[in-house]
Amino acid sequence: MKCGTCESDNVQKLSVIYQNGTSKTIGNIHSSHSGGGIGFGSGGIGGFGGVGTSRSTVNTTTSSDLAKRCAPPDKYNFKAPTLMVVFALAAILLFDGLAQMDMAGIASLAILGLIGGAVYFGYKGFSYNKNEYPVLMQA
Repeated sequence: MKCGTCESDNVQKLSVIYQNGTSKTIGNIHSSHSGGGIGFGSGGIGGFGGVGTSRSTVNTTTSSDLAKRCAPPDKYNFKAPTLMVVFALAAILLFDGLAQMDMAGIASLAILGLIGGAVYFGYKGFSYNKNEYPVLMQA
């Protein structure tokens, strides 16, 4: 395989560059602590002691700058449309109790706006994942 521009033999697939420049680190950290002391006060002398342990897990991924540039494209996630639907449903429940007030019209418009935005962003994400993502991934 040769470079189409400079005819060099030093050519690698983007997926290989990404994998070689990306590393994962997984580990566990354990520690134990103990302590004690003596206190003097108006009520006399007192002592105390204690023991504690802690445990944590480390899970990190690091990538070189070149690996980041060669990374595969991200799929569209549906967090925004999902949150918009949740907020719209919450607004429906909240403003249903306030229907006696004149806020009902404003609330209805806000709810319709949230639902419309959710439909728009949902369609946009679905369209991206179906049409654009496969082309970017292939490239």
